[in-house]
Amino acid sequence: MKKLLFLFFALLFISCSGDTKSINCDCGIIEDLDSELDFEPMEWTYYADIRNVCTNEIENDIQITKNIYVNYDLGDEICNIDSIRLN
Repeated sequence: MKKLLFLFFALLFISCSGDTKSINCDCGIIEDLDSELDFEPMEWTYYADIRNVCTNEIENDIQITKNIYVNYDLGDEICNIDSIRLN
């Protein structure tokens, strides 16, 4: 009985500590890309709606750079959202 109990706890410990890889909650999936033209300074502003991979909630109208707008497509995963957002 003691051996079985020891084996159970050993397996439990190994299964809980075996995978230390965690999900990056500052990543998401691009759900929508949008742009709008401001006529006063004649500049484009670029936006993305991104679904957070941890919470599965969509954060709308994240202002992004033209480089991100051009190089990413709908369904692409993007990380470091807090550092790339302009608003």
